[in-house]
Amino acid sequence: QNAATRLDYERARVMTFFGSSPLTLAVMAAMSLGWWRSRQRTLVRVFWRAMILGVLVEVVLRLVVAQWRPDTTSLPHATDLIGRFELAGFPSGHAFRSAFLGGWWCDALQRRRQAFGIPAAVAIGLAVGLVGLTRIYLHRHWMTDVIGAWVVAVFSGALRFSASMHCQHRHGCACMLMMCAPPCSSPSHQQRPE
Repeated sequence: QNAATRLDYERARVMTFFGSSPLTLAVMAAMSLGWWRSRQRTLVRVFWRAMILGVLVEVVLRLVVAQWRPDTTSLPHATDLIGRFELAGFPSGHAFRSAFLGGWWCDALQRRRQAFGIPAAVAIGLAVGLVGLTRIYLHRHWMTDVIGAWVVAVFSGALRFSASMHCQHRHGCACMLMMCAPPCSSPSHQQRPE
């Protein structure tokens, strides 16, 4: 039983890594590079602004709500802002980052391949849910921390969709595609003849 529990614990640690900061930043850098090379530079700016907005909301909520993690043994001093941020659990950073990226991937897949998009979106949604559940299983967060993180991800993702509608209104095309999409083909994006 101890071996099985240890195996489940290690599996949870592997799954929760998909919401870690290093992996998230690496994936975001790769996505941004692909968009930048395909001349979708507005998308890169919107992408990072949405993430920064979500992180700022996360920081404010952690310091204001101050809902401590389940594994917290001693409370930090009121003036120790770094300690308070690290020990505060609402919202969960892992759950927010995985849901943030998952939302972009789901939307991009549905735009690119309708037949493949729905099953892929379901798989991504399950993966995002598993990341959140692993945070609870590892006693790093409460359920409310995970749910709050998903709400923050939806809130920051709303900036992405509002920018998409603005782009469609201005250029008459869907500029918010995944990183392998071709550049926007509206008249303002076409190369001028030499």
